[in-house]
Amino acid sequence: MFEIMEVLMLPSLSPQVPKPINYFLEVHLDEKGVKQILRLMLSKFVRRQPGRSDNDWACMWRDLRQLQEKAFYFLDLEFVLTEFCRGLLKAGKFSLARNYLKGTGSVALPSEKAESLVINAAKEYFFSAPSLASEEVSGVSMFVYKEFCLS
Repeated sequence: MFEIMEVLMLPSLSPQVPKPINYFLEVHLDEKGVKQILRLMLSKFVRRQPGRSDNDWACMWRDLRQLQEKAFYFLDLEFVLTEFCRGLLKAGKFSLARNYLKGTGSVALPSEKAESLVINAAKEYFFSAPSLASEEVSGVSMFVYKEFCLS
């Protein structure tokens, strides 16, 4: 029970998606629901305070790893990293995303998965941009160029 309380007190996650303690006792029975919660936490993290610092994101990654280790142990850490990188890309944190896409000390994404994430994020930026001359398009274009053409 102590570990569950630790999980609930992770600083970057606690106000994001409230859940009762008994949820964590049976969470392993609902992997699909847990994946949705993880995506929701990241989505809220991005939207609630745009322009978060790299340090905020590093804290979020640390908290997600702890959550995976202590409560969502049945989730693959690669899945958690994939969703985290998707959040970074949606937030426009391209240089930070590039670092995490290469992997962390404990997990790395296969290159096909990283490429797919980047391409899908680029598509979202292009399709939602007000014009091809917008800042969002130029930012993601430069990121894609650096990621694929200069590597």
